[in-house]
Order: sequence, then C-alpha cells, then structure tokens
Amino acid sequence: VYAGTAAGEVVTLRLSGTRLAVAGRASVGRGVTALAAAPTGGFVFAALEGGDVVSLGARGKRQAATAVVGRVSPRGAGASALAAHRTGKYVFAAHP
Repeated sequence: VYAGTAAGEVVTLRLSGTRLAVAGRASVGRGVTALAAAPTGGFVFAALEGGDVVSLGARGKRQAATAVVGRVSPRGAGASALAAHRTGKYVFAAHP
C-alpha cells in the first residue's frame, strides 16, 4: 500500500499481523495529491502540489518506493488524479 503525505513523502506500508508497518519512504519534495502504481510493478507515480508528476522506483519483494527516477511538469493546474496504463508504460493525469 502506498500513501502520500503533505510533507512530501511517499510511504510504502505493508501488513504485519493486524497492523500496518512502514516498509519504505521516499522524499518527493512537495505535498502529494494523488498516487498510482504501475500494474506490472516497478514504478509508483505521484502528483504533487504545484503540478509536477514524479515516478519512483519500486524495488524489492515488497515493491517499496525508494527514490525519484523521473519528473515532469505537465501543462495546466496540478493533477487531482492519476491512473497507470495496464502495461505500465503510460500514466494519465486528470486536471481540475
């Protein structure tokens, strides 16, 4: 499970018994407004306050988001939702 924070982190969580445990953290620099994971694994995408969309590498058995591997600044206002294509090659951003 991935969660975005207002402090600009993407946190990877895993179920440990009956509790969620932090499996990894990645700093993205600004507040996260939307997240999407590539269905094929390997990448997590985050929309940020200010409009940027970043891609993070998801590594290891638990697919923990580890580090920013790409950043784009799409036109328009910041994205309010993201969706990854079933192949994981594309990410779609919805703007308000």
